[in-house]
Amino acid sequence: MKRLSFVFIITWSLCYNLSAFAALTVEDLDKIREIVNESEARMEKNLSDVEKRLSDKFQTLDKHFRERLTFHGSLIIALIIAIIGFVSVPMGFITFQYFKIRAQQEDEIKALREKIQALETQLLVENQD
Repeated sequence: MKRLSFVFIITWSLCYNLSAFAALTVEDLDKIREIVNESEARMEKNLSDVEKRLSDKFQTLDKHFRERLTFHGSLIIALIIAIIGFVSVPMGFITFQYFKIRAQQEDEIKALREKIQALETQLLVENQD
């Protein structure tokens, strides 16, 4: 019970404030209005400064981003060209060698067929005798 009365006394003493019953005069309202207007002016100035710094920072970041994007785009194009070069040159060389060897083999096959036909005609001539 002592605690409850103690809490009640503290709460009542905190809530009871004589200035709450005072009346505001026109001069008090003018002072409050002046303080609010000064605060608004400072806030507007601070906001404009912050906006200017942010716009400068965004322009700097945008320029940096565009430079990096251009660099990375060029790098990607160069890598694609290099990959195509590293793949197409050996493939072209292999294809060239394949056609060269195939032509040689076809010539050899043609020559062997001619030899076979010559040997067959020779065998036929010998068998007839």
